Amino acid sequence: MAEGSQIKVGGGRYELLGKLGKGEFGVVHRAKDLNEGDEVAVKLFKGGVKIESALLEGQLQRRLSRHPRIVGLRNVDVQTAAGPIIVTDYMAAGSVEERIKQQAAGLSRGLRWATDAADALAHAHAQGVFHRDAKPSNLL
Repeated sequence: MAEGSQIKVGGGRYELLGKLGKGEFGVVHRAKDLNEGDEVAVKLFKGGVKIESALLEGQLQRRLSRHPRIVGLRNVDVQTAAGPIIVTDYMAAGSVEERIKQQAAGLSRGLRWATDAADALAHAHAQGVFHRDAKPSNLL
């Protein structure tokens, strides 16, 4: 999907604004929710990812996003022209990695980030979910 293109969800609900990152199963884009008017993050799954896998990830994200330190889920749609998508809140502040590259975190901020991450990971573990890739670029 090219920047500025629309994913056909609810008549073209999400307009892609730029790539945020990529992972093993897909690419995450910053996007505008044309119905709500705010920015969101849209994960487009790579070709070959089964619909069941996208639905399972969406179900896990929904359970986990009830925690205040985990990104909120907005929408899961497996019937778009672009394939399955997961839409979450957009975290404008960026990742911990990006913030550290801009300026050293300092002890107080670093401890807060570590404590927040540990709290979120403990919640996920209590739900039977193990992140397996917690690192500064994955912490928002």
